[in-house]
Amino acid sequence: GVYDAGTKAYVEFDAYGFWNGFEIRYKTGSTTKTVKNTTALTGLSATKTYEISMRTYLKYDGKTYYSAWSTPYILRGNS
Repeated sequence: GVYDAGTKAYVEFDAYGFWNGFEIRYKTGSTTKTVKNTTALTGLSATKTYEISMRTYLKYDGKTYYSAWSTPYILRGNS
């Protein structure tokens, strides 16, 4: 789930399988940001709506393999 704390959001998920890390993508309008290996999203606007997705990755034999992006979670701001 995604937990809203004003200008911060925290992403919580269950980890299954073997992976080396994860990425969280969050976007509002035409602005998209991606962070790696952190569940805290900072610098958010309390009045904007964000789409938040995540994916895992596995590094093996010199290559990086990514899962598909999750279905977006919609975090609605206070208008």
